[in-house]
Amino acid sequence: MNLSGKEVKHIVETLAYGHMDDVYELMYGNDVLAKEQLNLPLQIIGALHDPTGESAISIAEARYQDPFWMLILQVPWLNQERTGPYYPVLLAHQDVRHKVAGIVMPWNEISSKFTEAHRDAATRLTTWWAMWLKKHQPSK
Repeated sequence: MNLSGKEVKHIVETLAYGHMDDVYELMYGNDVLAKEQLNLPLQIIGALHDPTGESAISIAEARYQDPFWMLILQVPWLNQERTGPYYPVLLAHQDVRHKVAGIVMPWNEISSKFTEAHRDAATRLTTWWAMWLKKHQPSK
């Protein structure tokens, strides 16, 4: 499933600068799950919200494994010990657009919506992310 540059830009800008209600609209499964059921995923994805409103998230790499896209985002205000500024966001197509389905793997709250083959695809992307990160590991 194609993911347009315009759609990626909208997703990334919403994650970085959007109101949390707009971020909720980007969450996969928001059509059947109450906002309260997505509280934990919203808190996790909230780390991508720019505290200054002045920095920009860039896409370090992207990979497709049906039905998911994984975007490895470079987030300047994050500097995690194991992953540095990199943050793997999993997208899946829902209705007419792509939505955030997880970080590394699909959220537990929506994993039942995917088939075993889809979960296998997510696992392959997770493996790819781990290998990618090993090559780009922040120096210690």
